[in-house]
Amino acid sequence: MKTQIIVGFVSFFFMSSFAYSGIYKCEGVDKKVTYQSYPCAKEDKTSVIKTTSGKSTDYKQRKVSAKTEPSGQWVNPKNQNLKASISKSGGFEMTDKSGEKLKGIWKTVGNGKYSVKATFQGMSFPVNMKYEVATDTLLLSKPGLPNSFTRYQRQ
Repeated sequence: MKTQIIVGFVSFFFMSSFAYSGIYKCEGVDKKVTYQSYPCAKEDKTSVIKTTSGKSTDYKQRKVSAKTEPSGQWVNPKNQNLKASISKSGGFEMTDKSGEKLKGIWKTVGNGKYSVKATFQGMSFPVNMKYEVATDTLLLSKPGLPNSFTRYQRQ
């Protein structure tokens, strides 16, 4: 009897940890709110809504969304200091070689193309963004040079 109680308790403990899932409420710099099953971008205001369910599909949902949209953490394969953080709610942050950050808001233009209204030290810089779904690759134009693109890969 004592063994059955211990086995039941241990089983319940492990099953409850697998059933837990959280929903992240992300408020972007543009005040747009989104709900998602994985953490928000760094620049978003984040709240976690705790839930429990019979099964969690977080990994599958993240994998699917990662292949259809540019949101996420990106790095240049040739220069690890060149990074970009793109939130689902429209937040954009790009780090240059020296660690300086360009921040802004992105919007869809169409056909895997996006425009970014970004600022650095009070000055506006246009940035164009392209997302290649087939290769899960992000192309960002150099600030102020909308036709000169640099390739980024998802972290």
